[in-house]
Amino acid sequence: PSASISRNVTIGEGTNVDPGAVIHQGVEIGRDCQIGSNVVLSHCRIGDGVSIGANTVVGGAGFGFEITADGPVALPHVGSVEIGAQTQIAAGCTIDRGTLGMTRIGQQVMIDNLVHVAHNCVIEDRAVLAAQVGLAGGAQIGAGAMLAGQAGVSSQIRVGKGAVVMGQSGVTKDVPDGATVVGFPAEDAREVWRERAALRRLLRSSGQKKG
Repeated sequence: PSASISRNVTIGEGTNVDPGAVIHQGVEIGRDCQIGSNVVLSHCRIGDGVSIGANTVVGGAGFGFEITADGPVALPHVGSVEIGAQTQIAAGCTIDRGTLGMTRIGQQVMIDNLVHVAHNCVIEDRAVLAAQVGLAGGAQIGAGAMLAGQAGVSSQIRVGKGAVVMGQSGVTKDVPDGATVVGFPAEDAREVWRERAALRRLLRSSGQKKG
């Protein structure tokens, strides 16, 4: 009874809406979904079998602005969000609607707690985003890619299919399909480990010579 559902909302058979949820006008929710407590949904279409954890916000305005002589001015966002079937979104996430077009999340995507997906991002099928991942506007995550905790992806950057971004890495350039990257700025993990091993050997050698 405490859920708030506006006009022209479609909710599929078998879907549960928990207390405190707010579903704004025009939202479409598929069959057999789970909408957690205090979830806020607007400007979005959600496929069948989607689970959304408590306190997640889908379809809020993105962080778009222009810098003027009088300070930053927010830009209107009139796009939407599309979430594919069987996707799981955990608690406390924020998924912004597109500026003009759409923010897209594919099928069977897994998104952990406290993940931020900015306006116009695309996350393809079966990608996995661990806790506290942040995607800047227009970032693209390829099918089956995995982003570990606290990784960040810059605006308009693509992480390729099946790629792995290790924890706390900052991705500032495109990641090829199947690659594993680490660090800031994120680089090929094998190269990074080789460079660090060489540096350790150099430091040890320098210390022995001094001794």
